[in-house]
Amino acid sequence: MGFFTKRSKEKICSETKKHRYNSEAQAVRAINNYDKLKRSYYCEHCDGFHNTSASITDVLEHGQLSLEEENRLLKIKVNEIVKRNDMLIEKSRNQKHALATANLKIKSMNAGFKPGDKC
Repeated sequence: MGFFTKRSKEKICSETKKHRYNSEAQAVRAINNYDKLKRSYYCEHCDGFHNTSASITDVLEHGQLSLEEENRLLKIKVNEIVKRNDMLIEKSRNQKHALATANLKIKSMNAGFKPGDKC
């Protein structure tokens, strides 16, 4: 609905032919509404922001970014990796805790059991 209004047609970048957002926040809100959009980026041509379906990894592999934009994307990528690592560490801790709890239950159930006893 918003992409087809007269007002949004006026907000097209002459260089990229993409919809122009006035702020990164506006661009990110659009990303949240569309599954294919993966990230926003600053456009030097129109002094606005655009969205793209290209992942950070895809863009970094092409090597056609300014140093500033590449550094910004690398920081985002590192933060994503750190968050994923933290999540995996927490998951591992939870699994170890669950295993230790299960082992204690088994030991307490077997505490009165002696070899030769019938189950």
